[in-house]
Amino acid sequence: SFFARGEELAQKGIEADPGNPLPYFWKSATSGRWGQAKGILNALAKAKPMRDLLQKALQLEPNHADSYYVLGQLYEQVPGSPLSFGDKDWAVSLGRKSVDLRAAQVRAGEEDEIYYDYYTELAKHLWERNWSAGKRQKEQAKKAAQFAARTNLLEKNSYYEGSLSLKDQPDREEARELLGWAIGELQALPRRTQGEEDDLQEALELQTGWKK
Repeated sequence: SFFARGEELAQKGIEADPGNPLPYFWKSATSGRWGQAKGILNALAKAKPMRDLLQKALQLEPNHADSYYVLGQLYEQVPGSPLSFGDKDWAVSLGRKSVDLRAAQVRAGEEDEIYYDYYTELAKHLWERNWSAGKRQKEQAKKAAQFAARTNLLEKNSYYEGSLSLKDQPDREEARELLGWAIGELQALPRRTQGEEDDLQEALELQTGWKK
């Protein structure tokens, strides 16, 4: 299949240049798509290898925003214990990390453009976590302590939210704000690429669903 072939090519890239984070990232991304295409059991079987590949990419490049972006989706979508390692709270922190890293890289001139789908995915994570404003504030001190104490890169950034100041609002209110902002930015682009058009349509469909 297309995805299996992509996984093979990424593996060859790892073998040719094991110090490059990108083949690890692409092998993880194509592996996940292949698992989704083959069904839930295959997707679950591939979840841990995907996570391991993304961790390897981050060991090689700790500021690889795309890896945090995919990790956020992985932690949101896979089941939690005992079936798998899914954790919607960790997904929010990882999503926030991807958004903040990419924005900082664009400001520094290291990357050319904002990826608006990062904001849509973070909005999804927040919608799924669905914490009240009180719950968010209550958890911040614990998260800040964990963020300071952890040394493993993935574990540390799974508490990244604890290093931030949050608005006094529930998750779903912030999710709607993020989604509305991303839609506005995409609609304002004078010319949209096909990828940006797809991102806009996905965001609009989400917005419609969240109004019901």
